Amino acid sequence: MTNYKEKDLENFIESYLLENHAYIKRTNENYDKNLCLDVELFENFLQATQSVALEELKKRCGQNYKKELFDRIFSQIKAKGIVKALQGYVEIKGIKIYLA
Repeated sequence: MTNYKEKDLENFIESYLLENHAYIKRTNENYDKNLCLDVELFENFLQATQSVALEELKKRCGQNYKKELFDRIFSQIKAKGIVKALQGYVEIKGIKIYLA
């Protein structure tokens, strides 16, 4: 009988998710500790789900739109905690960006 370790289970789960569920493997370097999220994946999510709102935000904020967006998200996380912040939205110059 094979003596499986916790690492074997982790590898099995990761392989299954990568092969069957479009899981995207990331590393610790991809994670922003201040924002409590992977910024690149979060930007991809926003682009896929709210591209119209993002384009409007770019028009109104110019080159600084990402800084304004993530500053606002960070302040919400700090004030409400990560779960409550991501359940809601941030509003910048009249544009609502939903975080989940």
